[in-house]
Amino acid sequence: MGRIYRNADRVLICMSPCGEEHGPKVVALLEYLCAEIDSALLHINKKAEEMKREGEWEIQWSPWDWFPFAAADAPVLSDPRWESVNALVEQEWFSRGWVVREAALAHQGLVIWGNTEFSWHDLMRVLVWRHRRAVKAIPIPAEDRFRSHLEAYEANHKDIICTFYQEGSWKPCSLLDYIHFARALQLKDSRDRIYAFLDLANDSAYQLRIVPNYNETPSNVYRDFATDYVAAVGDVDLLHYVKHNEETLKSTTMTWAPDWSIREGNFISFVSTSENYPPLRSHEGRVSKAKLIDGTALHVEGVVIDSVHFLSKVWKSDTTTVAALFALWTSVRRSRPEPHYPTPYLLEAFFDALSMANFYGDMGEWLHARRAYITMFERLSTELHDCRTIDWDTEEVVMLESSNIHKFISSTTAGKRFIVTERGCYGLAPAIVKREDLCVIIFGCSCPCLLRTRSIGSHYVFLGPGFILGKKTFELDGHDTGFYSCLGVEESKDWIVWDVKEQDIYLC
Repeated sequence: MGRIYRNADRVLICMSPCGEEHGPKVVALLEYLCAEIDSALLHINKKAEEMKREGEWEIQWSPWDWFPFAAADAPVLSDPRWESVNALVEQEWFSRGWVVREAALAHQGLVIWGNTEFSWHDLMRVLVWRHRRAVKAIPIPAEDRFRSHLEAYEANHKDIICTFYQEGSWKPCSLLDYIHFARALQLKDSRDRIYAFLDLANDSAYQLRIVPNYNETPSNVYRDFATDYVAAVGDVDLLHYVKHNEETLKSTTMTWAPDWSIREGNFISFVSTSENYPPLRSHEGRVSKAKLIDGTALHVEGVVIDSVHFLSKVWKSDTTTVAALFALWTSVRRSRPEPHYPTPYLLEAFFDALSMANFYGDMGEWLHARRAYITMFERLSTELHDCRTIDWDTEEVVMLESSNIHKFISSTTAGKRFIVTERGCYGLAPAIVKREDLCVIIFGCSCPCLLRTRSIGSHYVFLGPGFILGKKTFELDGHDTGFYSCLGVEESKDWIVWDVKEQDIYLC
């Protein structure tokens, strides 16, 4: 089927008549924004050509992250026609998993919505712009439905896409990525959560020769895919995609193999290997060569660095308020008398752990909001200590809850627990984590992982990927502050001086 869509001159994408009155508004918004995008890209190309003529351009360069952000008061950010775009992506068509490759592989797509027609290419360009330059300013409640479409479009248009990303922060979607992002989509047959995306990616997993087998159960299809992937590719990337609930943790015999039927709609905090998230390595720079043992256990190499001492409730994005974050901060400070980070900068570490040592939007605005948050929490902590009560500044709360840092944290923490380890490190962990679960660096994974001990030697239950903040900070040019780093990256191998040893780890 993939060959059919690749050879098609045009694919017609037909929406249901429901909501078709929004069509003209969508067309008008696309025409306006595509003209703006074309103008910005033309300016970027002229600037690059000028640098080439002046001998200031290296042949390996690309105009990474050159696309401008919209002004904070730009009318397009509050344009009511975005409601019509949301009405479009709420169409049942966008909830279907099989249509991703139909739209992605065709040379040209034409969307038909009632009496309205518009280019699929134009729609994707506008959604890329919104996703990379205005995602927090322009809410689209149904955006989880088009993430897979965005990834497929970006993979085919790197010349445009690079202008929206910082260098090293983007990579073409892998097969595992496509399957993961499709967790937000509907597929009648759970086995198709793998089969529907086999034609899309050209990464290392492409060497897998998977023949759809509808005689197997979905759980067996997922199990066989995991074992075939490890046998063919031999890396540990599969572990980034594991998501458990209490039921799957009890029922599965291979906790390291992703159950692709578990729904996911929040991809903000998802981490997989890329230049921006390099693999965590051993003391000597090795990564694990994943091996199957007895057909079900996965042998990897790593180091058990810590265990969970304190854990918060499971966070929800719609209940993450300034007051809730301050209550968390108060609990964190009471949980551990000896934090891993310098005392004067504990709040910086706290907020960097909440945001997974990342940021969104304009760096200056982000740092300004982080400083405002820190100043408020310092004042509130003093008031609580001295007076046993606190006085909220309503205007300050409203300002912070509308900031990019607050919205980003609301997304990164959703469905997770904040943890403090026995060594006083801050981090985020899957909802199923309990006290005394182990914090582990598996060499080759891009983030620390959480395991649970089994009674058999070095055998462990794999709970999922997490995040733990290291002690090293990266200073920012032009700013009097910086960001903490993920524990385990080359510049922050704190564990090397701890009383821990590299070891064989068996995931079962």
